[in-house]
Amino acid sequence: MPHVFICSDAEVMSEVIRLLIDSCQSGDLVLIAAALDAFYDIFSEEVYNEQLLEHGVIQQMAQGAASLHQIYVNSK
Repeated sequence: MPHVFICSDAEVMSEVIRLLIDSCQSGDLVLIAAALDAFYDIFSEEVYNEQLLEHGVIQQMAQGAASLHQIYVNSK
């Protein structure tokens, strides 16, 4: 049975979010996919919603969808 670890250190969460956002902006399709997967794996618990909102993560993901699609098209 999987265990859920909840981090309550806002500074640590901010750094993880910053690193994942930087990875999403790398232009490397594999790194972007891994970062998006990490967002889901790490921040799927409701307790992180405030951190994600505070850092504009969902808004940035929505805005980045077109860019991600273009990176995918260019990779073919």
